[in-house]
Amino acid sequence: MIDVLRSGRQVDEAVEYLRSRAVPLHGTRWKNWDHALLLRRAEALGADAAIADLGSGHGHTLDALHAAGQRSLTGIDLQLQRSMRLRRLAWSVGLGRFRPAFLIRQGDLTRTGLPTASVELASCISVVEHGVDLEGFYRECARILRPGGRLLVTTDYWPEKVEPRRPIELFGLPWRVFDAEAVEAMIRSAAGHGLHLQRRPGDLDAGERVVSFEGLEYTFIALDFERAA
Repeated sequence: MIDVLRSGRQVDEAVEYLRSRAVPLHGTRWKNWDHALLLRRAEALGADAAIADLGSGHGHTLDALHAAGQRSLTGIDLQLQRSMRLRRLAWSVGLGRFRPAFLIRQGDLTRTGLPTASVELASCISVVEHGVDLEGFYRECARILRPGGRLLVTTDYWPEKVEPRRPIELFGLPWRVFDAEAVEAMIRSAAGHGLHLQRRPGDLDAGERVVSFEGLEYTFIALDFERAA
């Protein structure tokens, strides 16, 4: 399934949903749309579903999942310093009880170190736009996901090319906005590794340019893949 953020109203609805679940809001208001999509999928699997957040950043997604009641969470992050901060967050969110709220491992998205077929739901929230090797990423996701497992990828998007006047780096990594052609290539790459999604007419159409960053205006897209059984 493909979802595109097409209006600011969808962001407002996501914020209300998260508030109704007593889930902490993301500091960047638009990102609450991503979290609402993910939490609905996690909730459908049950509290004990094995979930891996790939590219955990500062832990916003793991924190939200834990607050929503998910109990089997693992985060993967490339940067050791950030991983250490995430470990501290895991203990503080878990109130220092017998085990942290979630587990953190330092690792590359193409080599997570997670056991084969150990994950029911993998999330990758606003990460692939930072120079990720997509072939390696999908290969690894296909390995760690159980048959029938799901992968939710969100990223910056606009149907036509949106390019900054100069190269932009975030977190020491390159950054881009995916266009429709690039998204189609992502879908083909994923399918080559047994990760498929349902298509509908007009899936890649956009509405409002909901997001504004570095002088560019665009929106978000979410790709919900299922590993072949």
